[in-house]
Amino acid sequence: MLRHKLSLMMAATLISFNALAQLPHSFKNGEVADADEVNANFTYLENEVKKLAAKTDAWAAQNPHPYTPQPRSTNIGDEVTINGMKFVIVGMPFVDFADGSRHILKYPAASCQSGKSSQPCQSPYFTSTTVSTSHINAPMTSNFTVSGYPARFTPYESRSYRGTFYYNYTTKQTEPEFTVSESINATNIQIMVGETYLSFYSPLTAGPDDDSFSSIIHQRGPQHTADADFSDEIDWNAVRNHQLPHDTIYQFVDYVEVIDLPSP
Repeated sequence: MLRHKLSLMMAATLISFNALAQLPHSFKNGEVADADEVNANFTYLENEVKKLAAKTDAWAAQNPHPYTPQPRSTNIGDEVTINGMKFVIVGMPFVDFADGSRHILKYPAASCQSGKSSQPCQSPYFTSTTVSTSHINAPMTSNFTVSGYPARFTPYESRSYRGTFYYNYTTKQTEPEFTVSESINATNIQIMVGETYLSFYSPLTAGPDDDSFSSIIHQRGPQHTADADFSDEIDWNAVRNHQLPHDTIYQFVDYVEVIDLPSP
């Protein structure tokens, strides 16, 4: 049942709304749910997650991200700074599903002094951090190792193209605004320990001045044509040639470590 619950939690965030709409059984308020039908829904979601995992593995195998780890020596409780953000090295304990072996995942968690929180705090207090584990009896496609365990991560680079109109009270005209912004982050960091698939989130983003997005283009003002065509506002070369630093993401992963504990 625990495995079914883990699959459901993963499915809620990973599988498509279309797949959720195809659940074999639905229930209404006030009616008694049949256990077999509830379990059938869990089984369906678990299978959908397995399909998604297979697709992800296939994609990763065809698109390995070039990365050579450079492990950094730290102790739990140490404070580190990456790209202007402050982190605290935390130790998250977990147990392997297969053999019950005990381990600690050591990694940076964002400090409340990182500039992302307006609330005052005392070092080394940090915001909440979560590591999700799933029982998967299948090898994982990896592109590097963490403490000898297969691991992978994918830096996700995204661009946002935004066009809007605003009323300029100085010129008393409606004027266009066009913005292209870009960010890069490593939201998917996975490690396979035995039959335990660990996944955790990196809050680190690579942008200027510790901002989440790097602005490539920002066009605004009466000199721009107020029409529905924003293609005359874009600088194609500026977008094509813009580069965000992957090194900041690498630095985060370099602090990750798995510590194996002796059997009790």
